[in-house]
Amino acid sequence: MLVAPVVAPAPVACGARRDVALRAHDVTMTCKWGVDGCSGLAAVVIDNCSTETVELLRVVRWQNGHPVMWDFVAGTGSFALPAGTQRTFARPIWNDGPMSFQVTLVGNLKSLTAHANAVNPARDAARAACRACRGHWGNHGMTGVLGCLCRAKDAGRVCHSRCECEGGCELRGGVGPVGRCRQYAGDKGCTCPRRSRQAAFGRRARGRGFTSSRGRSERRRAARGRVR
Repeated sequence: MLVAPVVAPAPVACGARRDVALRAHDVTMTCKWGVDGCSGLAAVVIDNCSTETVELLRVVRWQNGHPVMWDFVAGTGSFALPAGTQRTFARPIWNDGPMSFQVTLVGNLKSLTAHANAVNPARDAARAACRACRGHWGNHGMTGVLGCLCRAKDAGRVCHSRCECEGGCELRGGVGPVGRCRQYAGDKGCTCPRRSRQAAFGRRARGRGFTSSRGRSERRRAARGRVR
């Protein structure tokens, strides 16, 4: 679990600068389980190179078009920034992509803005592999696991059961023993109708010299009739 550190104001080397500036750092995210459980720590630095103390009203982070508000109470002195100092604010992030930060100062309607980027090497590599296999990237399955479903090599081929295809067999219209292999691999599930599996088993059984359960029952009834 990431913990956002509370950083007190620290001296800053302003040189000839006499302004209040905002800086943001790029973030490299790490993942606990493959491409899931990813996180990073976004940090923004405020340099007060002016000749007077400034107070921070709020910090807003925008990522992938969505604002994330970090509110700070003004007037308590907790977030006052004396002249010649800097302060760093950090928060955990869970998604990669471009970020922008906006800081509003007390008594100043013009916001300070800085930009950064959050990269996720594990997901970038997985997305590249997904594009290579012409797959579908997203959340899949009942639990919504993030990953890729590669396009099946046998997509569209005639099939009779889900075991004959990379991604399962889909019946056209929901009836009949003949279907088509699904578009994506790894998506077999339990979606093939029972009738299709029974039909496939019957064909295999007859091919090996066996009969279906119905045929065996009829033969037993016939045998009992002959005994009587």
